[in-house]
Amino acid sequence: MSHEAALHNHEGHESHGHNDHGHHEHHETFLSKYVFSMDHKMIAKQFLITGMVWAVLGGNERIIPFAIRVS
Repeated sequence: MSHEAALHNHEGHESHGHNDHGHHEHHETFLSKYVFSMDHKMIAKQFLITGMVWAVLGGNERIIPFAIRVS
């Protein structure tokens, strides 16, 4: 399709009031965006945060008994 034909078809939709094409904004919830995401970048962030949380929990399990024994 030539550029002029594409412009002509697009202008035809505007003149008839069909320029919205049924587009509706999709608002993602917290769960759908961060927990059940299939985006590889979000999965990497989930992996990083989970690793940090486990490191803090593991460190606390090591430090707390040592602190109780010292005092």
